[in-house]
Amino acid sequence: MNLIGVQKAGPGEQQAVMDLLTGKFWPEHRLGTRQLAMAPQKIATNISNEMASGVVYIADDGNELVGTIGLHPFAPWWTDETILADGWFFIAPEHRRTNAARLLLRMAEEHARDDGRIATIGVFNSHDSDRKEQFFERLGWKRIGGWYMLDPALPREPL
Repeated sequence: MNLIGVQKAGPGEQQAVMDLLTGKFWPEHRLGTRQLAMAPQKIATNISNEMASGVVYIADDGNELVGTIGLHPFAPWWTDETILADGWFFIAPEHRRTNAARLLLRMAEEHARDDGRIATIGVFNSHDSDRKEQFFERLGWKRIGGWYMLDPALPREPL
């Protein structure tokens, strides 16, 4: 495996980010029993908006894009102050045991520090969530809540 490099993405990398997210991110993200339909134009618009109003970082191994994170200013409903929220954070499955994720998070941390804002990242996938939580905590990120999902197709306790 080649050495991983990270950098701020420019307009020339927008298609590579799109290809990574539609080709590898989307297929492994389910909500319960459902694979929600992919909306390529919406994905392209969100990547473009993230590049325009926030920042996108990419990781590559010299041959291909292996990971990306997009950050944008976001004001929670109770305040006018903005934090940095991720639009996505994704590492290709075959590169998850490399330093790509750590390097991208380091870039996000530096950006947040330079911007003077809190940064947040959501884990929007239940697969391997304990390992992901341990990874973030090892790097100094703190859990502040969580996502909860109800899939009517899954068995559950009656109310």
